[in-house]
This record gives sequence, structure tokens and C-alpha cells, in this order.
Amino acid sequence: MGWLSSFRAEPVGALEALLTGGYYLGHLNQVDPDELLLDWASANGNDFVLSLDQAITDWMSRRWYADDQDLQLADLVWHRMFRITASIEPEPIRSLAFLRSRQEEAPVRIGPMTRSRARDALGWYWASLTRQQLDQDLIPAWFRLCNLTPGTPAFHGRWGLLGLRRAPGDDKGAFRESVAVGLERYLIALVGRVDDGSLRLRDAERLAIGEAHAAARAYPFPKRWVSFWVQRDELPSPVNKWLRSAFPLPRSGSVRKVSKNSSILSHPRGDWTSRATTISQQLRGSVSDELLSLSATLMDEQRKYALNTGDSHYLVRTLCNFSSVLISSAPRLSLQLSTEAREWEPWNPYTWTTLITALRTQSRIEEAITTGYAALDRFPDDPVVWNGLAEVLKAAGRLVEAEVVYRQTAERFPDDVFARSGLAEVLKAADRLPEAEVVDRQATEWFPDRNDTDVEESASIGLPERNRPEDRIEWWPRRQKSRSARPTTCAPLFAEQWLCRVSLAKMPPSSLSPKRTGC
Repeated sequence: MGWLSSFRAEPVGALEALLTGGYYLGHLNQVDPDELLLDWASANGNDFVLSLDQAITDWMSRRWYADDQDLQLADLVWHRMFRITASIEPEPIRSLAFLRSRQEEAPVRIGPMTRSRARDALGWYWASLTRQQLDQDLIPAWFRLCNLTPGTPAFHGRWGLLGLRRAPGDDKGAFRESVAVGLERYLIALVGRVDDGSLRLRDAERLAIGEAHAAARAYPFPKRWVSFWVQRDELPSPVNKWLRSAFPLPRSGSVRKVSKNSSILSHPRGDWTSRATTISQQLRGSVSDELLSLSATLMDEQRKYALNTGDSHYLVRTLCNFSSVLISSAPRLSLQLSTEAREWEPWNPYTWTTLITALRTQSRIEEAITTGYAALDRFPDDPVVWNGLAEVLKAAGRLVEAEVVYRQTAERFPDDVFARSGLAEVLKAADRLPEAEVVDRQATEWFPDRNDTDVEESASIGLPERNRPEDRIEWWPRRQKSRSARPTTCAPLFAEQWLCRVSLAKMPPSSLSPKRTGC
């Protein structure tokens, strides 16, 4: 076994040579390299697996930010690497820990490599992450896959369901209602894809029936399944048909009856918006223990819903709203809420601008500036992020930088009144009054309906009212239309939308290959 000798001498080099097809193995060249490694791992025991785990970790550490010169070969190698980390026994602890630490970056780094179900690098990445779940932090991610959130390929729902099945919990080994909810949401999402024309009905049916049968086999409790389905709300007719293929349900009509007996909060409560509005208005007047208790109860309900469904929209809106309201009266709590909001939705610029404002209010100026520049890397097409960074630079007394950012904002977004008003304020603070008067006069001429008080108040919280993403469906397409991405071989809903949603902030500029970032 010449390769094993090479591996002992130079593990990383031998691993790369094998996975790229650069090592001659005689008649074994006909076998996929990842299959060979899995067989050798089974035959050579734990010591070999430990060495392979370290070599994989070292290779990924070197290649994660590297420029992929040969895209097709790089895609194939990463696909093979993730199949190994998802399948090898015992678990490759170091490799899985590395992949877990790159969760935010993975969709943009690995996403464009996914071309189909047969060549699914990102899918096998998710499969790898399902193996290392010491807590429930990944459950929202699994539900997002089940929900087929924008940019998620239709065949990735299975990875979300696998993650839910492997998640820790007291019900592990018994009927797991979270898996049933995930299956429900996946089937509904498939119908949505059929309705919008992005997925053929027969393909949706194949995916749906396959996952329904897989869930039935994983949890062979027919009566429990029937009890679950009949307690749920009405479903689209295709979903009823798919469910009947796997579960012993009525052969006609709906499989469901309206009931609220489920132990899992899987639908948003209709009073959340009104309660949040009422509490927010009262908190503006005064902060009391009673109001804080009411707000905590509301957020706990929304956290439970977000954890069970992956839909963090309601929770994040409430967190950001309460953070802004409490910015002066309870700044520490405001910072805590904004930090949690960003943890839930790091792809949402609203959470970043809210956090920046909370940091600035706590006089953590350097952190606010660092966060502002990171937000700018993630959301270069969002004028609110630009204005928020400029505002915190102005507050820090870094007037030269603030002026540069405001001028760039005004150039990129000529219809933005906040950039010009902020620029005028910076010039005044720098005692450049004639220039400030010119900019202010231009702002008045171009935006005669502006209200300086509103501008100042909006800038102070880092998010102008007219630009707030009050509904995620409203702000999301705006970001999509602002990008001029080139055509890509990636799934059409996949690469471009994921690039808009995930973090680039941790990647050094030199690592962002034009070949990749162009997707």
C-alpha cells in the first residue's frame, strides 16, 4: 500500500494527491478516492482515523480562504472531503469542530460548488455538522433548510431533517415531534416551489415521498404519526397525498383536524404584533418590572417558535424593536437584545445596525466601529449600513473617516437624504462651515420635504424609518435587484441569494476569489 506509506510521511500532501486523482493506485484508480479512504479507515482502525482527521483539518485550514484555480477540480475535492467527514467512523472530532466554526461562511464558500444532488458539497457539509451537536444551537439552521428559505436547493430539506433527527434532546430514540414539524414544513415548502414554478411537481413528489418514508422508518410508531397529523391544521392537497403514501391515514379528504393540542408551538400567535407594539409604546414612557416581565414573556414565546420552526422573523423584529426603545433607559439590556438578534439573523442588516447603535450608546466605540466595518463588508448595497458606520465614526471624533464614508454613501445612493445631512454635520463639526452650508443647501434643494428632526432621530438609532425592513419579503428582493451577478452554473435560487445573506466579514479580502464571489 504505497499511498499509506506516503500518508505517514506527508499526510496533507498524500491526502490532496489522492482526492485530486494525482496518485496512481493501479486497479484501484477505478474506485472513488473517498470510498477508498472510508474502506481504509474501517480496516486500519482508530489510529489511522485520528491521523486522517488531523490531515483533513490541516488541509481545510489551508484551503478555506485559498483561491480555487481549477474550479471543477476544487468542487470535486471539497465534495469528497465532506463525504468523508460526514461518514467516517469514529467521528473526526477536529474536522467537525473546524467545520462548525465556519458555519456562517460555508454557504458563500461552499454553496456555489453544489450543482445537483449528485454533486452536493454544501449538502455534505450540512451532513457533517449533524454529527456534532452538543447543544440545540443548530436547530434553527435545520428548520431553515426544511423551510427551503431563499437560496436553499429543494433537495437540501433532507439535511435539515437529518439534523433534527440527530439533535440532542430528551425525546431522542422515541417519537420526535420536532422531526414531524420539520417534515410538515418541508412538504409545504415543496408545494410553494411548485407554485412559483421553480420546481416540477413530479420532482417535488419524489423528494417529498422519499423523506416521508424515511421519517416513517426512523420512527416506526404508526399510531403516534396518525395522532400527530390529525391534530394539525389544514394542508395543501399534494401534501395530503404524499403523507398517505407513508402513513396509515384516511384515503380521502383531509388528513387533519384543527386542534391546538400539539406540545410544539409551530405557528405564530396572532397577538404578537399588537402585544409588541403596546409594550414598546409603554416602554418609551417608563421602564417597570411589570413591562419587562411582559416583554420577557413575549420574547420567550417567540424564541420557542423560532427554535421549533427556524422562523426567527418575529423574534428578531421584537428584539430589535425593544433594543431601540430601551437604548437610553436600559442600555445594557438594549445591548443584550441586539446581540441576540444578530446571533439569530446575521444575514439581516437590521440586526447589525441595531447592535452598532447599542454598542455606541454603551461607549464601546471601537467595537461599534469594528462591527460597522464588518457590516459594510456584508451589506455593501445597504445605505442604512453605510450611514450607520458614518454616524459612529462621527461620534468617535474620526471626522475624516466619517466624511469619506458619507461622501461614498451619497455617491452610491444619490437619493439618500441621510448621507447628505450627515455629511453637512461632519463638515460643521470640522469647522468647514462654507462647505457645510453648500451641502446643506443642496440637501434642502434636492429633498424639500426632509425633516431635520426626523433625520437626526433616525440617524441616532442607525436605521432610517423609510429603510427599515419591516417585512422580510419587502427588503429581501430589494437586495437581490441591486446585485449585478454574472450567470452561474449554480442552482438559480441558490448561489446569488446565499451570497446576499451570509457573512463575508471574517474572510480577508485577498481570499475572495473573483471566480467565487462572482456567483
